[in-house]
Amino acid sequence: MIHRIGIDISRTLGQPGGVGLFADRFVRALVRVDTTNRYTLYPFFWFCHPPDYRQAFKPKTRNFRLHDQNRSFETLRRRWSGEDLPPRELLGPVELLHSPGYTAPYVPGIRLCVTIHDMSFLTHPHFHTEENRKFCMVQSLRAARLADAILCDSQSTADDVRRYLHVPLDRLFVIPGAAGPEFRRLEDSQAIALTLLRLGITENFLLFVGSVEPRKNLSALIEAFARLKLGSQRPEWLVIAGGTGWKNEQIYERVRELKLEHAVRFLGYLPVEDLVVLYNACRAFVYPSLYEGFGLPVLEAMSCGAPVVSSGVSSLPEVAGDAALLIDPHDGDALVEAMEAVLDDAGLRATLRAKGVEQASRFSWEQTARLTVEVYQRFLS
Repeated sequence: MIHRIGIDISRTLGQPGGVGLFADRFVRALVRVDTTNRYTLYPFFWFCHPPDYRQAFKPKTRNFRLHDQNRSFETLRRRWSGEDLPPRELLGPVELLHSPGYTAPYVPGIRLCVTIHDMSFLTHPHFHTEENRKFCMVQSLRAARLADAILCDSQSTADDVRRYLHVPLDRLFVIPGAAGPEFRRLEDSQAIALTLLRLGITENFLLFVGSVEPRKNLSALIEAFARLKLGSQRPEWLVIAGGTGWKNEQIYERVRELKLEHAVRFLGYLPVEDLVVLYNACRAFVYPSLYEGFGLPVLEAMSCGAPVVSSGVSSLPEVAGDAALLIDPHDGDALVEAMEAVLDDAGLRATLRAKGVEQASRFSWEQTARLTVEVYQRFLS
């Protein structure tokens, strides 16, 4: 039976963070795997209003359409939030609505599926702005009360959702993400060298990818890097690629205190093609995060053959398996020792590269899409 399904893609526009990247890659995989059901994609969605929805992904397959209303964003905002219930006519003829980014609008007669990516706003509230913490809290509580299904990227997140929101098991589904096919080993050394030249770095660098915010534990990484620099033949650069995030003043201040302004490079938000080059060229990818709902950069790095040092908390052991050196992110000595081990041992680097590519191959966005469609069907049949 053919069903009509609506999906929020508002977070995919502009410079998307983890939630937006997840939604973008999921929808693109869904286009490839489901040619039966009919989908409406919403580039504007309730409280999420990107600056220009004309940039939204427009699938060319006949069973997908972009919901493009010729109205100002202010008009759309009033229609979504001006009433207790969003107007059903704004959605169009859909039977199920999927929000892949916490928000949980309720529309009578329409099934609701919400993806909760992590519960850090409860487990580590001090890492969030008060505005963001309240938003995630309110929307997750709504999802726990209103959603027919709650999807989680990892078993770790599902356990947290059950613990904090008391969602029964029959409404919880664990569906991991993946690294996209663009994240792969590159053979063109000249193209790699040209990209590094444009970015102003050499091949002798360690890499971190993610938002510059406290949860990512960047102060500890910077301090560990400072200790590494005291040795001989150590990395010239610590490259940090990712959006600005929040509550990060202390991170930048630590760089200045350690006099590492010349060695720690904040490249900001980068296009995928640049990230792929960085993953391929780095001596090691280091991800000492204090909490992750999934930890997508770890899979991306592994897919590109980067040796990985990662914290071993929350969801990260599920993602990394035995293909990374896992450390306690609160143990600065352990972080330094793991980084030294990877840098000093060519055999270990080769082993981690091989294991990482194999581990990453166990995840695919097509599988994510198929499992999600199974959840849709379960609540529409």
